Amino acid sequence: AGISLLLLSIPYGMTTTYVAMYAAEIGISVNSGLYFTFMALGLAVSRLFSGRQVDKGRITLVISLGMYLAAATFFLLAALKELMHWNPVFSSYLYIGIALSQGVAFGTMFPAFNTLFVNLAPNNQRGTATSTYLTSWDVGIGIGLTAGGYIAQLTSFDMAYLFGACLTVVSIFYFKLKVAPHYHKNKLR
Repeated sequence: AGISLLLLSIPYGMTTTYVAMYAAEIGISVNSGLYFTFMALGLAVSRLFSGRQVDKGRITLVISLGMYLAAATFFLLAALKELMHWNPVFSSYLYIGIALSQGVAFGTMFPAFNTLFVNLAPNNQRGTATSTYLTSWDVGIGIGLTAGGYIAQLTSFDMAYLFGACLTVVSIFYFKLKVAPHYHKNKLR
């Protein structure tokens, strides 16, 4: 689960750090503060429905749906550069829609991931489970900061986001093939 979470955190780290520079590079004139406002709105809205689903035992389903949405948003983010040539107004609205969707995706799956980690741990190791969750999250963000900047320097930000989108796809397959079956076999709660 830590590997899957780490792979998802890498593009998240890229987004929180470089999305404003990417928007300026491709000519989106929307204030970057709006991006983060809509992302926060998506995070808040997602908590209204995802927590109930996790409480009903649908942890792997909630995580999977969040992963699918995250992958779609990163592919769209990577495509924004080309879409700007086609229709700048549409691309500006899409930019805000991506922010909202990313908020929903990450707000849905990250709390569910924390529950997954805790549900796999015996009572005396819940702190260790939470620490593993937070370490995977933080290391992934750190890698995303470094890798995103490096890739953008060599090529462009859209290629960095395409790389991040590919990492989300790898994470989805790893989650479906390894993490979810392991969770259902070994969960304690």
